[in-house]
Amino acid sequence: MKKMCFSERFGLHDAVLEGRKTHTRRMIPLSALAKIEAFQREYYEATLDRLDGIELLEQYYIVEEKGKLPFKVGDIVAVAQRYCSILDELEDPQNFCCMGHWESAKGKRAHYAGFLHHPGFMNKMFVDAEEMPHQIKIKRVWFEHLQDISNEDCLKEGIDKWTAQGKRYYGFFDNDKGVFSHHPTPRDAYAHLIERISGKGTWASNPLVIAYEFEKVK
Repeated sequence: MKKMCFSERFGLHDAVLEGRKTHTRRMIPLSALAKIEAFQREYYEATLDRLDGIELLEQYYIVEEKGKLPFKVGDIVAVAQRYCSILDELEDPQNFCCMGHWESAKGKRAHYAGFLHHPGFMNKMFVDAEEMPHQIKIKRVWFEHLQDISNEDCLKEGIDKWTAQGKRYYGFFDNDKGVFSHHPTPRDAYAHLIERISGKGTWASNPLVIAYEFEKVK
């Protein structure tokens, strides 16, 4: 089983678990870019048809299956989570229907406590997908330019919304700084979020991305 990481700092991990985030957009893997460019040249030499952009990615990944997508429709994917975070969930009585249910999880708590000295205890990059308690199922995969995202899909990316003094705002919470970002539209909020996650200039560069729609199944 594969795993997928979502930002805890900006609340995206919790948004997935709460069912508010059902979309994610990921950059084309660097390891694939050179292969895609080589395919583009070979395709032109064979057909004299110059593919580019979304059409190129669809031909490479979908039509000729030259490359393997990181995740495909139907995949069950583990939501990466630090072992200490899983232990916190298991120790919180509010996550169980009754004290008897909480007591029954004693063995699981001992299991994850055993990862105390494992690098995955504090870093989700090192966790085993099979140990993750939460999973999502990939429902749809497509390609698009980052700026093609709609306001509706920005909300599906986990952008929050609220009303204050009669005005509607959109944004996300920065857990490190303890502040909300406030924006007039979901796209403005998402553009800011992407800049914080992927680096300054990411939104303006408008890269091609792989977009995934998913549902939480566990």
